Amino acid sequence: MDPGKLRHTVEIQEVADTFAPTGVSSVWSTIATRKAAIKPTTADEFMEGERTGSVAPRTLIMRYYSGTLTPAERLLFKGRTYEIQSVMNVDERNRMMEVRCKEVTS
Repeated sequence: MDPGKLRHTVEIQEVADTFAPTGVSSVWSTIATRKAAIKPTTADEFMEGERTGSVAPRTLIMRYYSGTLTPAERLLFKGRTYEIQSVMNVDERNRMMEVRCKEVTS
């Protein structure tokens, strides 16, 4: 992958429970910021996403993230939130990651 294509800034967020006198609430916080390329979704991937109820499926390519990146986390890009569907270590070389996700709508 050409590093020049990694032009979008993406935040990786995790959820944490906070305790207050009024009860427990969940708060998302940014744990890392990475540069990423956003690949257009192919027609086959889009149709597959529609069958499973996905909204605006996306594939993000980023440098390898040594922390854990699982469906428990989420991505934030330009004010839009994306649920992580799957994470693949490209060629198992710990250099690039392919993250398939779908946009979360309110």
